[in-house]
Amino acid sequence: MSNFVSNKEQLRTALIFCFHLEKIAAESYQLFQETYGERVPLQDTCEQWFRRFKSGDFDVTDKKHGKPPKKYEDSELQALLYEDDAQTQKQLAKQLSLLKPGETINAKRYQQQLIDLGRLLLSKRPEYQQRQHKVILFHDNAPSHKTKLVHDTLEALKWEVLPHAAYSPDLALFDYHLFASMGHALAEQRFCSYEDVKK
Repeated sequence: MSNFVSNKEQLRTALIFCFHLEKIAAESYQLFQETYGERVPLQDTCEQWFRRFKSGDFDVTDKKHGKPPKKYEDSELQALLYEDDAQTQKQLAKQLSLLKPGETINAKRYQQQLIDLGRLLLSKRPEYQQRQHKVILFHDNAPSHKTKLVHDTLEALKWEVLPHAAYSPDLALFDYHLFASMGHALAEQRFCSYEDVKK
């Protein structure tokens, strides 16, 4: 007997040969055992392949199973994983400057984020450098947003900050519904001057 060792696909191709000879799965299994000894698929496996052949599927390669391919919405994360997909979450978080679990944004970190955003904005949108368009920032009343450090940074960047409405106790919940209804009613109207609004 030769040193030939058959692989899965070769055995499956041989099963196709037996199928075309109109052998049944049990006969094919018997022939395989006589020819190859113990290195053959189980009889149940032969029967599964014969069912596939009867349905017209003669593809002897293994079907892809498991998880669907990974999709990333973040191109920076995708680039890091493309470099080395064996990185841990901690390594990726450090490279992407993400917060650690339980860590909060303080004034210093928020200031740095604003500075980084300002740089990116100037590099990607040069029209902001000529001040043809100004940046209008709307952020909430979080303590880190209200510090002098952040206020000075926003002034240096020459960004306008929209005031965030306080949580007013004089507005009841039904007032919010009233304002929404009024907004819908006024949606189609255009006002050219302050006097038009007063009317």
